[in-house]
Formats: sequence, structure tokens, C-alpha cells
Amino acid sequence: MQTEFLPEVLASNRLLLRRPVSTDLVALYDIYSDSSVAHWLDWPVYTDSVQLAGDIERYKELWNRGEEYYWVIELAETSSVIGSIACGIKGTDADFGFMLSTKHQRQGYATEAARRLLAELVSCGSIDRVVAVAAVGNDASIAVLERAGMQRKGIAPEFMVCPNISDQPQDVLIFSIDCNDSMASKSAATAESLSGLA
Repeated sequence: MQTEFLPEVLASNRLLLRRPVSTDLVALYDIYSDSSVAHWLDWPVYTDSVQLAGDIERYKELWNRGEEYYWVIELAETSSVIGSIACGIKGTDADFGFMLSTKHQRQGYATEAARRLLAELVSCGSIDRVVAVAAVGNDASIAVLERAGMQRKGIAPEFMVCPNISDQPQDVLIFSIDCNDSMASKSAATAESLSGLA
């Protein structure tokens, strides 16, 4: 499978990751305009749903060019949109990030979504390495990345501005997984099979 053809839908035990549609805007804006959700993000909290609608259209263009893939995270049982997860592709490297509504945090959903995406990237045959970063102090995201099977590689000082905290660059922890490592592949497959259990 080529990276430009990553699936439009990824399913796990409790979740459905799918491309956004216009009717998702209200739910997504409720999440993206929540200052507690946006606290550690590297863009300002949304204050305008029109801006978000424009960005979602831009995500569609990036998807079609094979540069970035953006899925909403939906509860399979209720079809409620509870967050989003996105993956950027550059050559044979990929990076990803995620966000989840406040009321759906600490229930294993972010870990389940990350595991499902990682399993796809590790097995697709086109990606050599997957990278993710989390600001030092963002303990919830750090825990998600570790539970998803990512390995800590070090700290990058003053790497990322989190404008909802400060205009000063924040130190970040760097995580990665080598898709060509047989142990990594086995770990990702095992983690994906356990999705929804942690």
C-alpha cells in the first residue's frame, strides 16, 4: 500500500477513524474551541468556526496530495465525534498528533486511536519511521505515546511554541518507532490488538 492511499476509515474496538464531513463541524468546533483541550497545542485555540471549516477544507487538499491525513475520531457505538488524529508524510517518515474532547479523556480513547494509526503505518510498507513530540509537562500525551508503543528518543530544547501557554518555545520529548524493526512491528501489532483495553 502506498502512503497516498492510507485508508479513509480505520476501525478499532471502540472507535472509527474517518475523514471528516461537513456535519462534523459543530462537534469539532466544540472541541477545538475548548481552551483546556488546546492548552498544549502548537496553534491558538479556535474562536471562529468559519476558520475551522476552512482548515478542514485545507486538510482535504493535503490528503489528496498525499501530504497529510486527517481523521475524526468517532465512537463506534454512538457515532459521536470525540476528537481527531492527523498524520503527516514526508518521504518515508511520518509524524502524527491527536486531540480529544475533555469529557472523553482518561478513558483510553487516545491510546486506542494512536495504536490503530501506528499499526497501519508500521504495516503499510512505505514508512520507515514514525515520529511524535509532546511538550515537557504534557503528561497525558506522553503517557498515550508510551502506551501506544512509541520509544523516547530524547529532549529537543525550545522546539515548539504552544501559544495558549506562552510565546516562548517549549522543550519537547521526542518519540519514534522504526517500522523496519521486527520487534517494533510485533509491538505495534500486539498493541493494536489490545486497543480499547488500556
